[in-house]
Amino acid sequence: MQQIYINNHKITINGNQISIDGIAVPVQLKSGKFGGLSNISVSNNVIHIGKNKIVLKGDHIEVNGKKYYKNQPAQNQPVSKQSVNKNAKKYYLSPNDTKTGNDGSTLYRIVATADIIDQSGRVVVKKDEKGGYIASRNNLSENGSCWVYDDAEVCGNSTISENAQVRDRAEIYGNVTVKGNATISGNAEVYGDVLIEGNANVKDQAEVYGAVTVSDNAEVSGYAEVYGSVNVYDNAVITDHAEVYGGTMVGGNTRIDGHQEVFGNQSFSGSRTFTSTTIIKNGKTVYKNSSGRNFAGNWGSIFSNIFSGNNPAPQNNNGQNATSNDDEDEDYYSEEVIDDENEQN
Repeated sequence: MQQIYINNHKITINGNQISIDGIAVPVQLKSGKFGGLSNISVSNNVIHIGKNKIVLKGDHIEVNGKKYYKNQPAQNQPVSKQSVNKNAKKYYLSPNDTKTGNDGSTLYRIVATADIIDQSGRVVVKKDEKGGYIASRNNLSENGSCWVYDDAEVCGNSTISENAQVRDRAEIYGNVTVKGNATISGNAEVYGDVLIEGNANVKDQAEVYGAVTVSDNAEVSGYAEVYGSVNVYDNAVITDHAEVYGGTMVGGNTRIDGHQEVFGNQSFSGSRTFTSTTIIKNGKTVYKNSSGRNFAGNWGSIFSNIFSGNNPAPQNNNGQNATSNDDEDEDYYSEEVIDDENEQN
């Protein structure tokens, strides 16, 4: 356990959990990704843990915009008699099958008290069938056919309702809302103030957090990372190792995959596919490496120039400009505006 004091605020890290002034913070410190105290940046009363922003106030703290008060009661009280009532409408929480959630809370495996039937009349969960883990009855609605399956986890203020499904080893925490016919599966991790609705699908190793909305028939999959205020809708797909953040809107039949990094206030729609290793800033391609060549040693200056607005062409390992006129093997680094003609497969 590690402890530090910042402006009279006590910060405690115990394993991969963090608390501030005794308030459990719904931010997971992932081993090898965020590390310990040495990798936490502090500026006045603002703490950054990875891509999470924590603001220290007088009587409360704000985590990614969500307020947590010092006198706020713990969300996870011991399981009540009503929770273990096997005559409950839909499910009960088993007090004998528990685990610790991402936010440090105690999670309880759910058990169905009756057959759960979907809109088509099909039995999707049988009576006495065990489900995944939740922290309280507030996490899973008694109505609809929504269910937490397998070893999936839901905790914090997150809610699963209507006909939504959380499957496999997916983890949901914070203030996430999953509703409609949405599905979260695989090892997907969703947290913050995310909204997943419609027929949206978040799966595989995808990570979605912040104030993101995924709706309609949209998909976030693979090792994709989506955060900030991104809106993914229609039939859009973000997959592979793509990273999308900022105020980006991705709709239509747009597909973003490969090692794309898309950020800023921009909108993509229509039938567009982005597959090369590309950095797209505010609607402009500022770096593209369609051949997959590695410009080792130059990435620092490349990214420095991207964020400073100065965009000279990068050089390859021979000190030459990494720009090619070969349409089949093109690498460029410019402020060229993306259009459907030069980016559509």
